[in-house]
Amino acid sequence: MKRTLIFALAALLAAASAFAADGKPVSYKSGDETVQGVLYAPTGKGPFPALVVVHEYWGLNDWVKEQASRLADQGYVSLAVDLYRGKV
Repeated sequence: MKRTLIFALAALLAAASAFAADGKPVSYKSGDETVQGVLYAPTGKGPFPALVVVHEYWGLNDWVKEQASRLADQGYVSLAVDLYRGKV
């Protein structure tokens, strides 16, 4: 039973990672500054609808990037902005 559960969990993790979109670091102008973000895009030929993903109080952490990646897996171009300039 335990062995079956481990194999099922491993298969689930492998399937989830197979669909995760890769993020591409991007820079863009915000007033007089150049700021950073991570852009996630679905595979295939667009055009695609787009979303801006704004992080919470904790900054642009891995959880926020994962959510932006999931949105790309669902067909949206998503830009995860970094409002705290790299501080988490």
